[in-house]
Amino acid sequence: MHCAKAKAKRKNIPRNDGHEKAAKPGGRIFTDITSVRRPKESKGSTDKTLFVSKPHMRILVDEATNIRFVRWFETKDGMVGPTCATLYQWSTKGRKTLFIRCDGAGENHSLETMLHSSEWKMPIEFEYTARNTPQQNHLAEIGIYVICCQGRALMSRANSPRIYRY
Repeated sequence: MHCAKAKAKRKNIPRNDGHEKAAKPGGRIFTDITSVRRPKESKGSTDKTLFVSKPHMRILVDEATNIRFVRWFETKDGMVGPTCATLYQWSTKGRKTLFIRCDGAGENHSLETMLHSSEWKMPIEFEYTARNTPQQNHLAEIGIYVICCQGRALMSRANSPRIYRY
């Protein structure tokens, strides 16, 4: 009982991390990637319709406008090239990204390396959040949660009988 209570306790980190909120669209981008698990196959089931071809969802959230940009990938490292292209396209349209806030996962380090390479030459500063602290990357975490809840609601609505109330 006490062990579960201790694990459920929220980490003691400040709510205000001291950064100045981006005033212009694209100034600071929050990013995260999550994976969709395949459902466990039951014995005797031959249903292959539950196969997910691109199980990794990458989300980019603009801090100034709170707009979410979602894209699906086959591998976590597969998001590096398309993310560089997206950020470059934004910079050519006048929405220059100054900061990217993300966790310290390997694909994010690969993204930083590629953005600073001679191919892209984008001077974006990376802000890495501490491990297991969703409060520090809150916009991306909330965006993932909202999108997953919307998907669950759509799937439950499709499987339920239609009830019309007048």
